[in-house]
Amino acid sequence: MVVDPNNQQYYDLGAPAPAPAPWYKQRQVQQKLFIGVLVGLLVMFVGIRIYNSVTFDAAEENTRTSTQALLGQATARCADEEDPEACMNDARTSTAE
Repeated sequence: MVVDPNNQQYYDLGAPAPAPAPWYKQRQVQQKLFIGVLVGLLVMFVGIRIYNSVTFDAAEENTRTSTQALLGQATARCADEEDPEACMNDARTSTAE
């Protein structure tokens, strides 16, 4: 059989094997990294949502408790006034601010 040097359809068995792709260019590694990043972002998002819901609930409860205490003091103070309703309206306005 005559081999034409211009024909690239034959195999050169003496040629070195091509070098494997670096680890970061291998498709399986890229897929695993992508999935890992997605899972990490999901866990981080859920954690932040849980943290915010717990933190804001505690802050809201503290605000509610202090507001009730202020209104209780205002009720006791306004009981002795001439116009208790006007006094309570002023107390509610100042507490709301």
